[in-house]
Amino acid sequence: MDTSFFLEVDEEFVGYDNFVGLLLIAVEYDETSGNIGDPCDFVSANLRPEGALAQWENENNTLSGSSDSCDTIYLFLQIYPNFDGINKTESGNDESQAIAPWSNSTFGLGEFNLEVEVNTQELVSGLPTQSDDNEEITVTWELIVFFPTATRL
Repeated sequence: MDTSFFLEVDEEFVGYDNFVGLLLIAVEYDETSGNIGDPCDFVSANLRPEGALAQWENENNTLSGSSDSCDTIYLFLQIYPNFDGINKTESGNDESQAIAPWSNSTFGLGEFNLEVEVNTQELVSGLPTQSDDNEEITVTWELIVFFPTATRL
């Protein structure tokens, strides 16, 4: 089973004074066949590097992952350059100049596409069992936003 999940981030989400810094994704699943001893399915997730302005080539990103033990798959995308997860406070003689490096509202805008593939693993026992399909996948998207501020020198 292959399916895609989408997250659309538009100007209404990103306000006048907040900016998108990071994207965290959790892909969760459980074995749903109901068969005793049925192994967890093999699930893979891949965040497609397209559709939104982000730091797709950042070496700290985790854009794909997989599990065959029903463990949650965690993905990470650096969206705003050099953002470390903390609100930014910059000093300067002029507020707009001080926060200029942290005020590009185009980062993170657009559509994020997460492709998920499920390969079922069925218990081989010789006993009649239920079919292993209709798996339930839960995707949690978390956008980390920040609010840059300036202080006077």
